[in-house]
Amino acid sequence: MRRIVFIGTLVLALGLTKVWSQPPPPDDPGDVPVDGGLSLLIAGGVGYGIYRIKKAKNDGQDV
Repeated sequence: MRRIVFIGTLVLALGLTKVWSQPPPPDDPGDVPVDGGLSLLIAGGVGYGIYRIKKAKNDGQDV
């Protein structure tokens, strides 16, 4: 009895993966615009880098 339940559960689980799966992606998604978010991320990284360098120089650490 346990074997039948196991096999039935396995068949249902493997069979339903197509039902629960995501639809296929579109053929041509087109170009993705690079908006202000990436620019702000780069600017934040540059600012943080400058801050760390100044802090290291003030503390007398080797940069």
